Amino acid sequence: MSACATTPPDPPTTTASAGDLRATVNPAQPFAVRIAPMGKQPMVEGESVSFRLESQRSGYAQLYLLQASGAVLVLAENLAVRSRAERVFPGPVDGFDLRVHPPAGVDNALLVVTAQPFPAILGPAAAAAKPGPVLAPLPRDAFVDRLGSALAQLHPDAWNSAMTSTEVLVRK
Repeated sequence: MSACATTPPDPPTTTASAGDLRATVNPAQPFAVRIAPMGKQPMVEGESVSFRLESQRSGYAQLYLLQASGAVLVLAENLAVRSRAERVFPGPVDGFDLRVHPPAGVDNALLVVTAQPFPAILGPAAAAAKPGPVLAPLPRDAFVDRLGSALAQLHPDAWNSAMTSTEVLVRK
C-alpha cells in the first residue's frame, strides 16, 4: 500500500478593494473600542444625533460619518478619550448639533482610536475648521482608501476601530 502526500491548498486570501472598509479594521484588535448611536432607530431626517464612544485605552478618537449619499463627514479628529470613560459626541462642550440629513439609506459611523495624535486625513486646514463636521472633498471610496493607508502606517498595537450603522428615513 502506498501513500501519496499532497500539499494542502493555500487558504483563500481577502484583499480589500477600493473603498473597502476592511482597510479600517485592525486584525490585531489590541483593545476594545465601541460606538453606538444614541436615541431611537431608525433615525428620521431633521432629528438630532449623537454617538456614545468608549475605548478600553486612553487615546485620540477620529470619528467619520460615511453617508448613504457617498459623502463623508469628518466629525472629529484627535478628540481626547479616557480609558473606559464613555464620551457622548457631539455633546454640550463640542459647540455644535449634528442633525440627520437625506438621502434615505444606511449611514455608517466609523470610530478610530489611536495611541498618539493621528494626522488629519484632510490636512491641517480642515483640522483647524472647528467646531462642527467638515465635508470631505473626496468621494467615499477615495476617503476610505486614504484612511486605510494612513492606518496601515501605524503599529497594530497603537490603534483600533469600531463601526455602527444607522438607517436614515426621509420625512414625506
